[in-house]
Amino acid sequence: MFQDILNSSFIKGSRVLGVDYFISSNGQPEINCIILNKKKEKIFIEKRFSGINSVDQLSDDETKGLPLAISVDGKGVILKVTEYDKNRKLINHILPNANEDDFYIQSTPAVDNKMIISAIRKEIVHEIVENFKQAGFQIVNFYISALSIENFLGIIEDEKIFTNRYEVNKDSELIKSIVKLPEPNQASISIGDEEIYSNEVLSYATALSFYLSDTENSGLDFVTELAKEYTFKRLFTMAGWFTLAFFFILLMVNYFFYNNNNQNLNKLTFSFNQNRELIKKLDTLKNEYLIKEQYFVNSGFLDASKLSYYADRISYSLPSEIKLSVMNINPLNTKIKEEKPLGFSMNQITISGTVSQSIILNNWVKKLKKLDWVNNVNILEYNQDVANIPADFKLEIDLKQNV
Repeated sequence: MFQDILNSSFIKGSRVLGVDYFISSNGQPEINCIILNKKKEKIFIEKRFSGINSVDQLSDDETKGLPLAISVDGKGVILKVTEYDKNRKLINHILPNANEDDFYIQSTPAVDNKMIISAIRKEIVHEIVENFKQAGFQIVNFYISALSIENFLGIIEDEKIFTNRYEVNKDSELIKSIVKLPEPNQASISIGDEEIYSNEVLSYATALSFYLSDTENSGLDFVTELAKEYTFKRLFTMAGWFTLAFFFILLMVNYFFYNNNNQNLNKLTFSFNQNRELIKKLDTLKNEYLIKEQYFVNSGFLDASKLSYYADRISYSLPSEIKLSVMNINPLNTKIKEEKPLGFSMNQITISGTVSQSIILNNWVKKLKKLDWVNNVNILEYNQDVANIPADFKLEIDLKQNV
């Protein structure tokens, strides 16, 4: 439960910066970014950045303090779709003789018992992370190569997803293949009423992980620690502000109460003693007023009414073979007791009378049900002790509201 609270938008925040960090052949970064925001369960793009060549260019008032989810690709990054052998280390699937301790590795399952594996040397990651930390960013998720695209699989129906560097083929919610494109792609994806261009797909998918999954899914221990650091820093900051606000409000309330009570205590005491009997009489009158007001409200007398019209229509539709003895409109539903408010069954009419034959009563009930202001008609009682003597009956008519 505590973990659910930590992962809630209230603690984590609703805004996130998604970064697609591409290392070009000359070692210079090419950065595309998106700021996502979440309001009322709807995620939307708040701002887009492209053509950025250094981390320092990202550090401004709009991005300050935002959690950052990053996807790193390009020079020094390896991505491969391969047959999975559980007896082999992940790194040996793509680099047979490599030392696993030199790399950060991520993987995700693909179709046909295959595995998509990406790897990057640790020193490259440490340098990138340090650059962002020095610029004031807090990393909460980290993807190697195009693996963040898996966040799109459940929300994109197309079998192909294009980034500016990759063509991703999917089957249901698994990736079939990831193919590197020879030339940058200019396609786009529509999600809801927003269009996401190919150079923004990875940054969008990376940022989306902030809302869709726990950061431990990155599989990188240092990212998990950075995410926890961000969450607890937010929690500590919010707790500090709430505590400060609480004690400030408490202090102000205490001051005003003390000052006000100190000035008015003697006046109120004297006034109360002088007017005690008047207060008692006022309370009695208020109680009588409330009881009478409740009576009129419950009885429906204060509402716009068509009750006389309903009674007229019922009488007009009455067959000559039926004799009415009682008609109660909004009948009582409680016993009359002294000093107790009366209760009424609103929008209801009960009718009692006699009828010579049951079929006549049934036909009349059917006729009543067809009236546009009648919701339902129930026969509550029907008693006929002797065949040649009219039967006693009781009907309950439920009226439609606001008709």
